[in-house]
Amino acid sequence: MLTREQLSLLAPVVDDAVVLRDDVYRLCLMPGYDVPLVNSEGPLKAFAEGWRPGRVLTVLCPVLLLEFLHENGRAGFWLLDTDGVFIGNDFAALPAPLFETVCRRGRPILNWLRAMAMPGISCVQPASVTALLLVHLDIRRELARTICAVDLTGTLSDAALGPVEDRSRILPDADVRRAPPDDFAITQGGRPIQVGPGWRVERVTTLFAPVIVLELLHEDGGQGVWYVDRQIEMLGNSALQLAGAMRLHLQCLCMPLFDELRERVIMAPALPLTAETRHFLDMAQLSRDDLLSFYFLCAGLNDRLPHSWALTDLPPPPMSYSAPVSSGGKVLIDPDHTRRTCQRFLRDELLRQVGIGTMIWPSPVDGQDIAVVPKTFYIDDLCFAYQLHDERYGLTFYVFGLEGFFRSFALYFPSADLVVGADAAQLQVAHRYTEKAGQLLLRHVTLYGPDLVQSLQQPPAEIVHAFRGLHAIHLGHFLWQDLSGLSYLVDAFPAEDLPRCYVFDTLHHPEIYGPIDEIFPELAGRIVRIAGSFGAHIPQFYRDRQSVIKSTGISVPGQVGRRIIASLRRSARWQEPIARAAQARAEGAVVVVGLRIGNRTIEDMGGFTERLVDMLAHRLGTVTIVIDGHNSIGDEPGLTYASFGDTLGGGSSFMQRELAIVDGLERRYRETAVTIVNNIDRPVQESIVWCSEADFFVAPWGAALAKYRWVCNTPGLATVGRWNLERRHDLGIYNHPAAMDDPTPMLFNPVEAVTDIAEPDAADADRSNYTLDEAIVFAQIRTLVADHVEPRLNPRVAAPGEQAGVQAA
Repeated sequence: MLTREQLSLLAPVVDDAVVLRDDVYRLCLMPGYDVPLVNSEGPLKAFAEGWRPGRVLTVLCPVLLLEFLHENGRAGFWLLDTDGVFIGNDFAALPAPLFETVCRRGRPILNWLRAMAMPGISCVQPASVTALLLVHLDIRRELARTICAVDLTGTLSDAALGPVEDRSRILPDADVRRAPPDDFAITQGGRPIQVGPGWRVERVTTLFAPVIVLELLHEDGGQGVWYVDRQIEMLGNSALQLAGAMRLHLQCLCMPLFDELRERVIMAPALPLTAETRHFLDMAQLSRDDLLSFYFLCAGLNDRLPHSWALTDLPPPPMSYSAPVSSGGKVLIDPDHTRRTCQRFLRDELLRQVGIGTMIWPSPVDGQDIAVVPKTFYIDDLCFAYQLHDERYGLTFYVFGLEGFFRSFALYFPSADLVVGADAAQLQVAHRYTEKAGQLLLRHVTLYGPDLVQSLQQPPAEIVHAFRGLHAIHLGHFLWQDLSGLSYLVDAFPAEDLPRCYVFDTLHHPEIYGPIDEIFPELAGRIVRIAGSFGAHIPQFYRDRQSVIKSTGISVPGQVGRRIIASLRRSARWQEPIARAAQARAEGAVVVVGLRIGNRTIEDMGGFTERLVDMLAHRLGTVTIVIDGHNSIGDEPGLTYASFGDTLGGGSSFMQRELAIVDGLERRYRETAVTIVNNIDRPVQESIVWCSEADFFVAPWGAALAKYRWVCNTPGLATVGRWNLERRHDLGIYNHPAAMDDPTPMLFNPVEAVTDIAEPDAADADRSNYTLDEAIVFAQIRTLVADHVEPRLNPRVAAPGEQAGVQAA
């Protein structure tokens, strides 16, 4: 007989190893130790190729269960007596006394699981349950079926396990999922019931027998799910409605399926799945999702949060985080190496993937670079989760890439249920996705089923680039992140090597600055335009085994604006406004005045604009004032891209308010030397045409500056409220060299010239409107005239700055 000392020698020296004691139920084995097993011919010297010992389960004592794991993910077990003698590998073949002991000792575990499945019941998980849940899920499934198939008086009702009526034989367990037979009839309370108009029973699933799942389909494509017993008696339309023996049956058969998905898809690089789990993934999406909700409740995962570690809060040694690995041991997560992974701009790695097919990531254990073909979970159009695997340690972890700039914001270690971020702020950004990272990934696997699994198990067939879709339809962000990122992609590869580019939500006109393949002619024939959303296309990405990249930018290369302007000049459509703008510039000054209505703008926008034009007319005489604001989408007047709080009180839209200001200016300056050009409700491209010919602009700070600065690089003045002038972290995105190439001069009004309407500590202080000291601001604008207009109109007169330079010399 194995002594306690002999058994304890097999336990690994790690903090949570459990040495066999009188009140403990399992012990862990370290790979490499010989297990003292004997058969009739003596001690065993070696195991079959590819197999290694796993855990010893002692909860069924005097029957010991030795787990074996194969390198391809399969599992098996040997049953031993307390002398370590092999007695079989089949529970049903055990001698009757030992078989009864296995059932007697396993029954309390099922009773506990059954109790936990009942609403309102909660208690600490016993060590015996913990031990059983650590054994490979194939072995747990076999044990559960053994115990459920024998005498369970007092645990399950005899009726649930007794003979069934003849008519229920139309649902044999061997047929996992099939269409219902012609004589199929459903009852409730013994009385026949019918599905509603337009509905039919599409499939019958006996995977969880004696709980039978009916998958319903409506003629309009809607899905439904009913649960019945073997008598085709209605049990409910949600797994959560099941009770008693049926609930326990479903739990015993359902939980191993999701455990397998966690262990073989999420916690490992896509190992083969059992037939039962593949059958489950073939069920309708609604059915899978309903059973997942049932699993979350039974496993206590609805409110479970992962451990969270901000790397700025370093624990003192030896306190640190570790993650279990596939070998059975643990590895320490190194904060310095992990920080490198948490703070990466993903574009470079994505371009590397296009070029050579792999990404390079530092291992969070030792910092060594690991080359990986990423397995990607497309959570939505904003967030991708990259599954990475360090084969040296058997460690699987995830990198969450998100935000418009597409950076790595968090790492997730599923074996430790641990989320790591560089700091608390970074974790907060990722919180929406990582708050329950394990549940999110399992829901994603369940949602996309076999398409996702086969995509993870095979190399990608194609790398494609995808724009973010509806979330990116914004004057600034589409240019700042999407077109800038595409510029880097186009520059990195010859035209023949560029991937196809998907443009989604085309009904919302996402190509704000014109057709992408006109801005980037290298992409001719490679743009795929889809009316649906990125989210709706995710199953197709998995089905086609497409590896999706998002090349994004965090600064705007000058060539992006030049490309946009060049595409307009090549197009016959914009030749008329191009000629008008060029003629206006030849005849005098051209000044763009941008209107902003709603928030973060001048309180009296109309009055300020009128007084500004008066001042320019007095200073310049002949001048073209281009009034810009909300532009139309294409040739559809009245249709514009949305703004924050797009409608004012009383139903007056921003565009209507802007048009009223223009109407007043046109009446005021009719038959004068001042020409008013109305770009309100005109295409974005016309706005760019006029701005590209302008001497300077005056406008409130906001997204319109993407046109004036990032596309045209026109000098000017941006008015800003005091709170934003003093505190806004991204105030310099339209004028700082880190945000754009070779910026021309841009002024802000000084702090002393502005007063916010809102109090500084108000919740919406950053969106406050403001009033200006116009004497100070107009003096700044006269400086713009002197620097950028008068030297052009009268080349003999140097700009004041140039004169000062000469005098200084």
